[in-house]
Amino acid sequence: MTPAEQTALISALLTLLNKWPVWASILVVIVIGPWVAQGISLRIIERNQERRFNEVVSAMQLANKESEARYANNIKLVEFAEQIGKDYKELALMVNTALTTLTELIRNNLYCPLVRKSVQSETIEINQRRGE
Repeated sequence: MTPAEQTALISALLTLLNKWPVWASILVVIVIGPWVAQGISLRIIERNQERRFNEVVSAMQLANKESEARYANNIKLVEFAEQIGKDYKELALMVNTALTTLTELIRNNLYCPLVRKSVQSETIEINQRRGE
């Protein structure tokens, strides 16, 4: 029932009550009054609950948008971490290659006279064992 219909009904009841005797009007107000008051209070409660429900729905929509934004940011973060991981892998391979090369250079350092003598003596010993 719309507010305009409620107003029309109440005004029709009041005009009807004005034509009756006082005791009949009091009796009708006593009997029908609580139902009218209850209907009005229920309508007020319904409006409040509808307003609260709309507030909750809007809050949930806002929270949903924030969650979507966080997921989008997480995707960017994962992509950035993957890129860093690829760069780190390349760096680790370069460092490993450089250390391996450095180790081989140190082992085969023929510029140092002590190493040169020991390498030559080892080569001679190995050749002698083979019978060359």
